[in-house]
Amino acid sequence: MVVRLASAGARDVLLVAVPQLRLPPIGPIFDIEHDGPDRLHMSAILPGPLYELFKKCQTASRALKYLPPIARGLRIFMRQSRESTLIPIVSEADLAKLNPLFMK
Repeated sequence: MVVRLASAGARDVLLVAVPQLRLPPIGPIFDIEHDGPDRLHMSAILPGPLYELFKKCQTASRALKYLPPIARGLRIFMRQSRESTLIPIVSEADLAKLNPLFMK
């Protein structure tokens, strides 16, 4: 089943709430029969060029040892750790500016 939300803000609120939504069975939430899926998977639907940039950010995050990229609204962010500030990524030039993390 695919659920498309009209508002990026509403989607972001639901994405933040995904861990809480996994706790109860999703059948009653979406009126799914008992033998349907038991887990809820949500992800952003991005326009084509932004999706391509997001995929490049995913590849870069693995190579640079960053956390996976975050899509909020129609913006993409990267971060080194949970405590670090979000780095906005609007082009491949922004990706080229990122420095790799070296693990000790």
